[in-house]
Amino acid sequence: MIIIRFAFCGGTKNNEISVIPEIENNEQREALILFREAKSTNNNYLSFLFFWQILEINFGKPIDWIDKVYRKNRNKLNISEDYINNLPLNGRNLGYYFYDDFRNAISHIFKRKKGKKRIKIDTPNDNILISTGRIIIEEFARFFIENELKLKKELYLVRKEGKGFPIYVNKEFTRKHYCKKAYKRPFRYL
Repeated sequence: MIIIRFAFCGGTKNNEISVIPEIENNEQREALILFREAKSTNNNYLSFLFFWQILEINFGKPIDWIDKVYRKNRNKLNISEDYINNLPLNGRNLGYYFYDDFRNAISHIFKRKKGKKRIKIDTPNDNILISTGRIIIEEFARFFIENELKLKKELYLVRKEGKGFPIYVNKEFTRKHYCKKAYKRPFRYL
């Protein structure tokens, strides 16, 4: 049996460490761990599950949350309407569709009840559908981290007094002390 391995297909730009999130609690830390793992895998099925797990942190009801956020904050989500329109919702709301046809279908791939959608991993249509779902749920996970878990503060890699070993400090520290960026290019973590 020959196993084919593909190189990592994830985004590799803006991978700098000049700015990182300032983690204030365990939920934020767990969410960033899951986000990092979801982004680092080239498996859309696993990536979707990691992003879904973020929505369950300290909340527990992603189905209703997805629907509420999509209804009230659609303009704040970076999701193409074409992606949503191409999903076979069949009258279901988006949260329940993702829960049943993605989260449960992936988690219980061979043990689905009669009448429930089964994923066929080796078909192009299901692979395209899962890829689209991963893109959408990633944006919901980002929104959740920033708005529900309130992860908006940042730490900056600087050299105190413009020299020496770089350290991470918050904005308040940079206001009180003369600091120079350790590196020149900006970085976004989400």
